[in-house]
Amino acid sequence: KDRDGMLALARRLREGEGLDAVFTAGTDFSTTVSHVCERLGLPGVPHAAAERATDKHLMRNALRAAGVPCPAYAEFDGRGDPAEAAKRLRPPLVVKPVDNMGSRAVRRVEAVEALTDACRDALAVSRSGRAVIEEYMDGPELSLDAIVWRGEVSICGVADRITHISTGGGASLE
Repeated sequence: KDRDGMLALARRLREGEGLDAVFTAGTDFSTTVSHVCERLGLPGVPHAAAERATDKHLMRNALRAAGVPCPAYAEFDGRGDPAEAAKRLRPPLVVKPVDNMGSRAVRRVEAVEALTDACRDALAVSRSGRAVIEEYMDGPELSLDAIVWRGEVSICGVADRITHISTGGGASLE
C-alpha cells in the first residue's frame, strides 16, 4: 500500500540487479503496481484499468458499459440512508466494501431494514469509505487467475469459491 516505498524499492532493484517488470497475483495492490510500472516505464496494467479491477463500483460501471451482465447495484458513501441508495434494488442484497478484498465485511441482507448495519461494517473496512450494494445472484462463483502478455492469455488457475455470505458479521471462505 506504500506506493512511494514500493517505487523507491523498485528503483533500487533496477539500478542494482536490474528489474524488467513488476506484477501482483491479486488485485489488492494492482494500483500500487501500476503506479510503479508507469513511473519506471515498465510494462504493466494501466493505472485506470488497475483502479477498475480494485474498485467494485468502477468495475460494475465498466462491465455495464461493455455490455457484460452484472447485478443491479448502487454505491453508498456513508452519507444519508443506505435504503435510499438501494431504493431501486430488490432484496436479497449483498453489501461489500468498494475497495477491499477477500470477502471482508461482505454481508447478505434479506431486508432493507438490515442495510444500515451491513453498510456500517463495509464502510469500516473500505479504504475510501464507500460500499457497493447489489442484488444477490445465486449460483457458483469461480475465480480465475491469468496472465496476459502481448495479447496471449495464460490461465494459471481456476477455483470454485465456496463462500458463506453472512447475514450477520461478514463472509467467510472455506
